Amino acid sequence: FCFILFPVFVNSISLKKNSLASSEMSFSLRQSINIPAIKALVDVFRNPKLCIPDIELSHLRNLDCKSLAESGIKAIIFDKDNTLSYTYCEEIHKSVVGKVKEATDYFPSTVAILSNSIGSSDDRAYAGALAVERNFGLPVIRHKNKKPQCLEEVMEFLNLRCPGITPTEVCVVGDRVLTDVVFANQNKMLSVLVSPLSIIRDHPIATILRFVERNIL
Repeated sequence: FCFILFPVFVNSISLKKNSLASSEMSFSLRQSINIPAIKALVDVFRNPKLCIPDIELSHLRNLDCKSLAESGIKAIIFDKDNTLSYTYCEEIHKSVVGKVKEATDYFPSTVAILSNSIGSSDDRAYAGALAVERNFGLPVIRHKNKKPQCLEEVMEFLNLRCPGITPTEVCVVGDRVLTDVVFANQNKMLSVLVSPLSIIRDHPIATILRFVERNIL
């Protein structure tokens, strides 16, 4: 249990522009401890099924937006880091551009990004969210509470665009179990787990957490 908690506690990082890569984050962002994720561990140990995604994909391009729409889904919420882009990068990865376009074709006003970095309380003046919105062409949900404890803010955002939408009509797509999958499953959303775009470019703490999530939890 301590092995699981340690990397969660030390997951406090600083993201700064790299002069060798123009696509690196051009703003400073320090990611604080994710208390909701720590609390969610208790729920996970009580109910391990919270860690099981409804759908698991080797890559985001395999997401079937048509089937989602036909099944009653009305919105797709994407994680950012290692789902739509490399970690720390403010440009969408070329391999997912087509799938994001397909998602917005099926859900024109209800595709958005929900990240525990950009758009969160760690994102000063929402500089990160604004940069990603310009480059990705997708709205970033602002939220004070981190995944998996930001349902109210997510639904408030979606209801402005699709009045009356319920959590059961929302699909959450991400590469992390403890935040993306658990968040979706706790709130009866459709959970989709995708393989990360890259573990080489990921933050080392996130790499450790992902190993724990997929092999121990």
